[in-house]
Amino acid sequence: MISRVASQLRTTKYSASTTHNGVVYLSGLVPSHVNTFSDITSQAKNVLAQAEQHLLDANSRKGNILRAEIFLSDFNDSDAFNEVWESWLDPSSLPARMVVQATPIASDPRHLIKVVLTAAAIPTTKTTEQL
Repeated sequence: MISRVASQLRTTKYSASTTHNGVVYLSGLVPSHVNTFSDITSQAKNVLAQAEQHLLDANSRKGNILRAEIFLSDFNDSDAFNEVWESWLDPSSLPARMVVQATPIASDPRHLIKVVLTAAAIPTTKTTEQL
């Protein structure tokens, strides 16, 4: 069964998340409120807060993240991003991860970051194999 959570942007281009066979796929998340004075730290906190809510909406949580794809407009922002990332995640549940420089990040040139996550869904019923 495939489950989809609609984007809050009311777009016809993509779902905010899709779940299939117990795996949650989040669409690329960019900062929700960008202004010309936003730095990578504030944008990273914003995106990760969105990610946490999207994971909850899709019956998962940040401790269940399997893979993270991080896109930064400037690779020199890696250290600042890593500080936010490390404070957001429990060190015992670090996912596989990649960080790349990519420009443009999105249609708005003020976006400094985009995050794509894949996570395990929280099981809702026990199967025979789990008993």
